[in-house]
Amino acid sequence: KREREDFVYEAARLMRDRFLFQEVWEKQGLPVKECMDIALHNAGQVMFRQMLFAKIVPAIKKMDLLSDRQRQRFAELGILQFENWADPFADSESSPSGAVSARL
Repeated sequence: KREREDFVYEAARLMRDRFLFQEVWEKQGLPVKECMDIALHNAGQVMFRQMLFAKIVPAIKKMDLLSDRQRQRFAELGILQFENWADPFADSESSPSGAVSARL
């Protein structure tokens, strides 16, 4: 279980960091730390991360991969607040795509 938690954490960290555009700032010769901080707090980027992790974190919790250790790490990433949001897969059985996948 610990290995799966580590995998999920690394994936979440990479997803969050990917949208800070570190490589772009480096390639453009811009001040990387300052630009990453701007991207981290940009309203559009904040909204995007909220939409992304509002789906991911509840699913991780449902898979029982949100231990106390994981909660602490997710809090450091700034994504733990989505822990108790609605399960994005709760209605999948009643949706048309859920009905199709249930038959497959």
